[in-house]
Amino acid sequence: MMVALIMATGWMAQAQPKVTSAYNANKEGKFEDAKQYIDEAMTDPKATEKEKFWRYRGDIYSNLALNSSNNSESISLLKESITSYQKCVEKVTDYKDEIASMIFKDFGYCEKKYIELYDKKNYCEAKEFTLLSISLIDLNDKLKSKSEMSQLVSGGRKSVEENSQTFENLCISQRINNLVAENKHSEALEIINSEKSKAPNNVDLLSYESDIYLSLGQYENASKSLESLVKTSPTNPVFHYFLGNLYQKIDEATNDAVSFLRSINKGDSELLLDSMATKFDVKLVKGNAQYSYQSGDKNFVISTLNNKITDIKSQNLQFPIFSDRATEEYKIALSYDSLHYDANYNLGAQFYNKAQEKSIACNLIPPRETANFDACKAEMKKLYLESAKYFLVCYNKDQKDEAIKRILKETYLKGGDREKSNLYLPNADRISKGNYDKIAIDMSLSQVESILGKGERQASSTAGNDTNSEVYMWKSGSKVISISFMNGKVAVKSQAGF
Repeated sequence: MMVALIMATGWMAQAQPKVTSAYNANKEGKFEDAKQYIDEAMTDPKATEKEKFWRYRGDIYSNLALNSSNNSESISLLKESITSYQKCVEKVTDYKDEIASMIFKDFGYCEKKYIELYDKKNYCEAKEFTLLSISLIDLNDKLKSKSEMSQLVSGGRKSVEENSQTFENLCISQRINNLVAENKHSEALEIINSEKSKAPNNVDLLSYESDIYLSLGQYENASKSLESLVKTSPTNPVFHYFLGNLYQKIDEATNDAVSFLRSINKGDSELLLDSMATKFDVKLVKGNAQYSYQSGDKNFVISTLNNKITDIKSQNLQFPIFSDRATEEYKIALSYDSLHYDANYNLGAQFYNKAQEKSIACNLIPPRETANFDACKAEMKKLYLESAKYFLVCYNKDQKDEAIKRILKETYLKGGDREKSNLYLPNADRISKGNYDKIAIDMSLSQVESILGKGERQASSTAGNDTNSEVYMWKSGSKVISISFMNGKVAVKSQAGF
């Protein structure tokens, strides 16, 4: 009994003064001193048995957190504060109202901090303060205080949880983006894989994953990510469009159409002949190509192809060549968003390419086979008009796009619809070197427009001697004709792009 009394007296002599000193220092605003006293007292188990010890410690760490200018330090201190209050609440406590008051203050501080950090795009630390807010709400509910402040804290749960999830997603995105910017792709993929274990169908994670694999040239891995995206969000046209682009990259190396059109772009007739054997499965074309060789007409075939190559190059319309898988994905994208600009453009290009191929096939048919030639040309025109259908959607989204106007003009013309072709860049055919040479000094504006079509006035002015000056421009693609008129007569002309 005497031993127990001596031990108790020893605690009173050692721990109690430290706790009291901590309480007083905290009250006086000397929070660092208070922390030192309370931490020293914490080494004595007798001190930590008392509920007021944990209440004081919670108050001290809370005050330190609220007065710190370092976010990471504040987060760490608040965690300690909440842990201390939890230990106090676990005991039968008389400090409910006091703790509820501190919780209310800490909750308000956390809310202020995560809004501030969100505005600064510091999402990861913003998320930490929302997690602290949720811990404070949990503690508040466990406290079961009847105070008005306590009710306000509990009522904020839904909003805080929603914000926490938002900041969590933004934080993950920020970490991944930062790592990618530093070329630390493997570390970024580690984060993605870790998060995917919790949410395997997360759209953002799959998007990041596919982007990283694409940047690394790992197209097969990227396609798996995008295919998962399409399965997760099958009605999202953007994902189908990107998957189409990816299939295009994968298929490009082995796509017969690519090698076929590349040979045209290179102007290599021999290469074109070689690629034809695998590209065209139309017996008529393949058979005639073989017949030409057998009959010694190879030079005729090459001559025909050379003429076609020159024709294609002169049009300056050379589109990418899309694989069948890519084309299918673009079509699916349009089934969910018929106005998707890029998918429409790529499909327009694809059908234009098919029409070009068909045109080459038609030119290889011997002249005596008139019926076959006419049937081939009819199919070619259908392909051009199908191409125009997609390009028209692009035009309707941006009617000032000169390039799309030029494409539509030529596509309709090749498809046999001259009336629609004339709707686009009606003066385009007139803006030529030959017509430019016809413009003579002292011609009137009406005479010039009878040659070039209606022009666009760029500037006008009147000098003091009643001299009127006007500048008109005619433009088609890169071809430009500019003419200055003095008192209604041609004074100066210039051209570019011919």
